[in-house]
Amino acid sequence: MSNKYWGWGLEDDEFYLRIRDGDLNLTRVANLTTDRSNTFLHVHGIERKRDYAVVTKDQRAIKRKRDYVSGLNSVRYNITARRILSFGDARVHVVDVSLHCDMTWTPYCKLPKR
Repeated sequence: MSNKYWGWGLEDDEFYLRIRDGDLNLTRVANLTTDRSNTFLHVHGIERKRDYAVVTKDQRAIKRKRDYVSGLNSVRYNITARRILSFGDARVHVVDVSLHCDMTWTPYCKLPKR
C-alpha cells in the first residue's frame, strides 16, 4: 500500500492496483455481507474533513498519480490493538494501527490550524 494517499480514501484503490499489477488473483468471499461501500471500517467521526481538505496546491494532481516509492517498507506506525476473528473455518488477524504523519512526504496528513 502507498503512504502517499493519507486520509483521502485512495489507499485501498492504490492497494488494488498493486495487486493487479503484480498479477495476483483478487477474489471476494461468496457469502460476504459487505460490499465495496462498507468493507473497510473507517474509524473517525463525520466531522473530520481531512479527506476533502486541500492543503497543498498540487494535491489534486498528486492524488491521481501512482506511487511506486512508498509502501509497507517505509510506513511508520504504532500498533494500538490486535485481535483474531473467525470467519467459518478461517482465522483472521486484525491489527489496528496509528499512522505517523510525515509532513515532508505527505504535508496534507494534518489539517492546517484554523
